[in-house]
Amino acid sequence: MGFGSGFGGGAVAKKAKKLKVQGGMSVSGTTQLTGSILPGENLTYNIGSNKKKWTNIYSTNLYTGDFHLKNERGDWTFYEERDCIVVKNNITGDKYKMVLEKI
Repeated sequence: MGFGSGFGGGAVAKKAKKLKVQGGMSVSGTTQLTGSILPGENLTYNIGSNKKKWTNIYSTNLYTGDFHLKNERGDWTFYEERDCIVVKNNITGDKYKMVLEKI
């Protein structure tokens, strides 16, 4: 196994079809991947941050837990109950029920 550097100051270990980076890595340009991107631990890591956000996410399906909308105009959380969707205004604490009608 060979080691190199130059990826954000971290050490790089190269092994058959695996690349392990310890520390950080910066990539510029377009990156294309084949396969899944998975975190090392469940419910531990973020994509982006409060100060460094992605502009758009293009997806066929998006699975989340509670859904949060926050910007300079508002702060809302959507979550599921057994028979309705609850929308909470995180600024005022007010909650609203969206009743689902079977069609």
